[in-house]
Amino acid sequence: MLSDQPRRHTPPHQPNNGEGGTTQHDRPHTTTNHVILGVDTHHDTHHAAIVRLSGRRVTDLEFPTTTAGHTALLAWARSHGRVHAAGIEGTNSYGAGLTRHLHAAGITVVEVNQPDRRQRRQHGKPDPLDAYAAADAVMSQRASAAPKLGTGIAEAVRALHTTRAGAVKTRTATANQLKSLLVTAPGSATSSGP
Repeated sequence: MLSDQPRRHTPPHQPNNGEGGTTQHDRPHTTTNHVILGVDTHHDTHHAAIVRLSGRRVTDLEFPTTTAGHTALLAWARSHGRVHAAGIEGTNSYGAGLTRHLHAAGITVVEVNQPDRRQRRQHGKPDPLDAYAAADAVMSQRASAAPKLGTGIAEAVRALHTTRAGAVKTRTATANQLKSLLVTAPGSATSSGP
């Protein structure tokens, strides 16, 4: 069972920040610093990364995909500075809830495609890499699409269409099953029995 508490990811190699023994996690952050949030979304967890507008990678952390997890992710991101924008993979699937949460909080959300295949081949597919790649895509403006928020008339029509299609499919299956029962029922004209 997943906890509502975020889990810190400790990458095997930390970038050298040139400051001796302190890490980026140890320094206080002010709200005058602008940051980009990158998120790699999954069914049970979201892996988030913070990148400064200068391009420096700050930190990353994993959060559960619950309302409490979304709230904690946003608070965590804001603790590192003013969130300039958020790049999210899967804004219309696993990241839909987080996308709506960030949008409601006034954060500019950008839909990010999967990271560069060459990068993934070289480094595998660890979640921190994808989260940082999402933030990098927003900073470099490779990603600039506005996400579908799942609200409004288009979403309502889509929901109606999906519901109707499911109802038609169920009706057809039920009619076919009833015909099969009638054909094989005892005493029917087409059944082969004594």
